[in-house]
Amino acid sequence: MAACPAASSSSRSRRERLALAGLLVYLVGLGGTLPVFIVEPDLAWLSLFLLVVPAALALCCVRLPARLSAVLVSLAALAIASCASGVYPRAGWEATLWLTVWLGLLVVGYRTVRSAAQVDEALAVVVPAVALVSLVGALQALGKLPIMPAYMTEHGRTRVLSTLNHPNNLASYLALTLPLVLSAAGVAAVRRRWSLLVGHLVIVLAMLLCGAATYSRGGQLGIAAGLLTLVLCCAAAMRMRRRTAVLAVIVLAVVAGGCLASPLGHRFRLALAGIGHLGDDQRAGTWRAATAMVAERPWLGVGPGAFFVSFARAKAAGNHAELFTHAHNWYLHTAAEGGLPALALLLYLLAGAAQAAWRACRNGTGVTQRLTAAGLCAGTIGYAVAGLLDVSTGVPAVAVTAWLVLGMAWGLTESAQPRTVWGRAPGWAVAALLLVLFATWTVWNRGHQHYQRALAAWCTGAWSHGAAELERARALDPGQRAYLLVRIDLAQLAGRADLAQEMLARLERRGQLTDSPYRVLLAELRARQGDQEGALAVLRHTAEVTDRAQPAVWSELGWSSLESDATAARVAFEHALARHPEQLSATMGLAALAARQQEPAHAVTLLAGAEQIGLARDRLPRLLVGYGRLDPLLVVPIEQRGHFRRSRYSWHGAVLPALTASLYAEWAESSPWR
Repeated sequence: MAACPAASSSSRSRRERLALAGLLVYLVGLGGTLPVFIVEPDLAWLSLFLLVVPAALALCCVRLPARLSAVLVSLAALAIASCASGVYPRAGWEATLWLTVWLGLLVVGYRTVRSAAQVDEALAVVVPAVALVSLVGALQALGKLPIMPAYMTEHGRTRVLSTLNHPNNLASYLALTLPLVLSAAGVAAVRRRWSLLVGHLVIVLAMLLCGAATYSRGGQLGIAAGLLTLVLCCAAAMRMRRRTAVLAVIVLAVVAGGCLASPLGHRFRLALAGIGHLGDDQRAGTWRAATAMVAERPWLGVGPGAFFVSFARAKAAGNHAELFTHAHNWYLHTAAEGGLPALALLLYLLAGAAQAAWRACRNGTGVTQRLTAAGLCAGTIGYAVAGLLDVSTGVPAVAVTAWLVLGMAWGLTESAQPRTVWGRAPGWAVAALLLVLFATWTVWNRGHQHYQRALAAWCTGAWSHGAAELERARALDPGQRAYLLVRIDLAQLAGRADLAQEMLARLERRGQLTDSPYRVLLAELRARQGDQEGALAVLRHTAEVTDRAQPAVWSELGWSSLESDATAARVAFEHALARHPEQLSATMGLAALAARQQEPAHAVTLLAGAEQIGLARDRLPRLLVGYGRLDPLLVVPIEQRGHFRRSRYSWHGAVLPALTASLYAEWAESSPWR
């Protein structure tokens, strides 16, 4: 007897949802080791392949509403144009590949809702991955699992990150998924599936514990916004009386206020207390830098994936102690990389998803459908609010879930909505772009494997074999800047300082030398040739084109001036300390200057004060080693010096003795500068 077509279709849809749920579990299980662009090659190719296949199939098979098709095609076209005119096209094409994957997964989410017999079945796709993340996070919060890497709050509390690489990523993920799990629990209660209800409530408790222990201001704000939206949407879905809805909102507000007043809310209170000084905050500095990028290139942006490179150029608008790979604001980040049209399209996608879910929440055919729509609407709003303070799409597990949820919300649009007159052509066009970019990225990935072999060969002393592997990598991926920088390092190791300086100068003339260590190297090479003015010019320009008016850059400027111009060195060190009072290298520079000017007591005072800086007790030896300032200042027993191998970045080998003020005093007493 032939199988019923409807039953066959339902079975296929169920298998697709199971496969999608398994993919999400796979991604969150590897979330801490699978951030975008920083992945082990074989694993990265397999993971991306598993994302590309469903994305391409969905783009080719699904007939989308005209509005959604127009947005997807516009985003893809805008990404291509922005990449072609961007400041770093190589990174742009890679970022465009990830963007087309996310667009395909949005279509996967749309299809998941459309093909499900019951709309609430689509939420089951997300729940297993959420359960895994919340379980690991809860165990970390309870001290049963280690937290690596460890991020600390201002009060020394360790922040939970589960498997998602950073507490802010985890909090944004929870802001997105907590309303989904709560609405799934509501559906289970309506259907009287008590065991399923209990399971969902356990997951919710674990998620709340994780969200509190992340101490993420943006994520916790998103969680609060999502819960508030969920209450309002559920009131509409359940046809509650207005009084009941208002009472629920009041209860939620009281609970949120209690959390804010508790130790869990201390980072929020610090932020509120510092509103008047927000201009000095590092996050506000990234906002100013992103705004400067938008002002410079408002229509196409700096290019997908080019925020990190362009941040160094835009840093004059901000002043902080480290580089950032994103703007700490999803919307500013989108506008900076893709221009204002990209921001408008993103906002349209979010607004369309929220609108479709809200309409389904009010006008759905059944209570379960309305509750599901309430969860999707609240999840969208929660994630959108968290995006005001964070950008969490750099981790595939978070990005995949976010775009799936957006697609599911769009899938709640009325079936009578007109389809595009071009049929499946828009989806085919985006799928073709996706496959071409994936094929190109596969070739680049092969080049990265040759690069890894080159590094392995150099570690064993096989220089010629490593050089040959590097050339193979460059042939497959000629736009990769890392390979050119490695050639500069090789020239240095081979004693060809002239060749290294030539390659560095070529990058400098092109405006592509935005890496502070290599700019410092160029300054050092010029100084060795007696071109002191040229060296100082490079370092001064470094403060403009790399990592902000960074204290470390001014510190390097001071060290390079120490021998030739004590006054210029002192000004540079004081300039660094004015920007960052706990700048260790600048403090050490002033101490060296004091010792050189026959002021050993002042040098000892400065160095002893450096030991009192927060992280100095365990990190000062390593930082001093990293700065390469051992020779005049640090007393290393002569029997240990043979165990050190000097490199441009660090000394490797024996553990340094603890630094104490008495050591400095001993050195000062026996200093040849006395």
